[in-house]
Amino acid sequence: MDRRIKRTRNSLTQALPELMMRYDWDTINVQLLCDHADVSRSAFYTHFKHKAEVLEQCFDRLEQELLEPANARGLDKHATLMFIPNLLGHVETHCDLLQRNTSSAAGLVILNRFKSLVKQLAATEFN
Repeated sequence: MDRRIKRTRNSLTQALPELMMRYDWDTINVQLLCDHADVSRSAFYTHFKHKAEVLEQCFDRLEQELLEPANARGLDKHATLMFIPNLLGHVETHCDLLQRNTSSAAGLVILNRFKSLVKQLAATEFN
């Protein structure tokens, strides 16, 4: 992937959780996200159709991090559910974000996507 594309995507996926700590999902619009990420609107729309796609990218990145080989994290590769230490670290870091967004319809989508991710990781672990 081109480094400019990577930088733009990284900026947006880092900015969204930061904004979600301060604003409700419905309050966050593309312009606010672009301003916070220091990315132009045209660059945003080159990579994403809407802010929900950025959120999906955040979950994809989280999944990759949680599936990182256990031995790279210093864990016993024969142990089960090796993703749990990283998952708990992520939840601890983003606890305020999850709590802030659970009362809205968008928060339910986020919570369900998070639950689905955990289920998928557990299923992958036992296959």
